[in-house]
Amino acid sequence: MMNGLSSKKACPKAASLQTAEQDTATGLLKWLPVFLAALMLLLSCPEEAGAKKQNKRVIRTGEMKNLFRQTVTSDLPWDKNNIKIRNFTTNHPDPAVARGELGHRIVSLVPERFLGRRYLTVIYTVDGRDQLKVKMSGDVHRYGNVLCAASRLSRGMTLEKDQIITKYRDITSLGRDLPHNPEEITGKVAKTTLRPGKIIYSHNLEKKKLVIRGEMVSIIAGSGPLKVSAPGEVEHNGGALGETVKVKNLMSRRIINARVIEEGMVRAGMLNY
Repeated sequence: MMNGLSSKKACPKAASLQTAEQDTATGLLKWLPVFLAALMLLLSCPEEAGAKKQNKRVIRTGEMKNLFRQTVTSDLPWDKNNIKIRNFTTNHPDPAVARGELGHRIVSLVPERFLGRRYLTVIYTVDGRDQLKVKMSGDVHRYGNVLCAASRLSRGMTLEKDQIITKYRDITSLGRDLPHNPEEITGKVAKTTLRPGKIIYSHNLEKKKLVIRGEMVSIIAGSGPLKVSAPGEVEHNGGALGETVKVKNLMSRRIINARVIEEGMVRAGMLNY
């Protein structure tokens, strides 16, 4: 009888102990995400954690990339917003240096060309004292607008504005023979057939000829009341506005040089009757 009573009295104590253990476990589980986050942060930034213990600061790789970009673009003749750095590397990622006033000194920058792979050597200083020599490199790319054929452009076709589309892309390796404004090429003639989407280079085009070989033209000479004209025939390949062509004066039968001033009309210094 007594044993049974003792057993009944012990049960509340056991239940209380079990409840306390459950509360403790619940409390630990509640803080477990915080502990894990702190551990992950410590593991992900070992250099920075170590640097703080040693009273040092970390130069992040992103800071070095910004310095590289600033240095290699300082003398570029183009809009720096159109310059992008690819494949950046350094021999000292996220290095730790002593705390203090951080500075740097450029040791070398090669090669001298503007675009392509470039190499930069920098010495970082703290309070005026050399701390670390860092080598960096990256590919310097230039972006810009290119003009492309909106549809098939056949050889000899005169370009209209709606036949040209503009695309923004990497132009690092496309050379300098690129028109960038549709107005530059509107009205010019395709020297070769261009497929839709094909990049249009200046050498693909020529000015529209206002006079052509074998065509009858008016030769104008002089000005005002002294202006005279004579019939002529275009020799050789003809020419565009402002170009000089050879024309035969049909009255004197002599061949003279004349400048194209409009369709079917050229201007000469003298007619040589």
